[in-house]
Amino acid sequence: MSKVYEADVIDDLQGNLEVANSTINEWKDRTQEFKSYIQGLYIDVYSQDEFTKRVDAIFNEVYKELHND
Repeated sequence: MSKVYEADVIDDLQGNLEVANSTINEWKDRTQEFKSYIQGLYIDVYSQDEFTKRVDAIFNEVYKELHND
């Protein structure tokens, strides 16, 4: 394998790794946001069905931008 080809492959892999790390960090941030919202819910205020609907609504709101990509 030529040195130029190796350098191109390495550059491509490094670029892919940077994109992957950025995506992972965004998902981590969103997951923390979701967790914070859920921890703020008082379970005894909702019926099981209402609680499930509320969690689904929060999930959809927090992850909507990432889901549409």
